[in-house]
Amino acid sequence: MNFWRTVRIVLVPAIIIAAAFLVPRFDLSFDTSNLLSMVSFLFTIVIGFFIASATSNYLSLQSLITQ
Repeated sequence: MNFWRTVRIVLVPAIIIAAAFLVPRFDLSFDTSNLLSMVSFLFTIVIGFFIASATSNYLSLQSLITQ
């Protein structure tokens, strides 16, 4: 059970990061707009997790205050 949890924790982020680089299939020429698109896509995913964590902490703080 613990092995599969570890595999899931490692593989899901690896698949997401690989998808950000492989799905668009950019040309090999250096193009700033394509690089900016990849970086902004990865930044959006990471910031989304931070916002979800902050919201969860805020809601738990609210419930602790009301008790």
